[in-house]
Amino acid sequence: MENKSPLLITLIIVVLLFFGLVVLFYYTISQNTLLKEKILLINQQQTDSTDILSAKIEELKNQLSANDSTNNTPDSNAGITYLNNDFGFSLQLPAGWEGYMVTKSASTATSINTTIFFGLKNWPEIFAIGIYTKEQWNKIGDDELAKRSYLAENSKYVFTSARAQDFGPPEYNNLVNNYDEIIKTFKVFNK
Repeated sequence: MENKSPLLITLIIVVLLFFGLVVLFYYTISQNTLLKEKILLINQQQTDSTDILSAKIEELKNQLSANDSTNNTPDSNAGITYLNNDFGFSLQLPAGWEGYMVTKSASTATSINTTIFFGLKNWPEIFAIGIYTKEQWNKIGDDELAKRSYLAENSKYVFTSARAQDFGPPEYNNLVNNYDEIIKTFKVFNK
């Protein structure tokens, strides 16, 4: 019987080691699963944080846009802001343009675009912004004057500009000279 005792003890030790290894294996797998769940939770939190930040950034952009669109009052330094929400553009007129007027000419049989004229009572067409849909713009040949006076575009429209070629009342000639300064302030936005 003494010979069987060391063998039995060895067998018991081997079985205990085997069960110990099995328990250790399942413990490691469960810890690995917990770790993966924690990583997924952290990734989800980061995604949620990114979504929240993106929403906040978009909200701030909208607030800035709303602030810009309500700034239509004359300012001695900045001049006068003209904002056109229908077509999605804005520009700054110098302070000397107080009392300016805007007239709109829609597409006709001889003109495929819409034109917005800027001027004053005695000279209503000092300069103009031409507005084309993307489809209208694509129909224009490369040699057309409109292509040479391209200004900018947003998601719906292409904009051109032109200034008066004739002379109006002499007191308005300096306003024609503001054209380059005004066009530099031209900005588009998507509606």
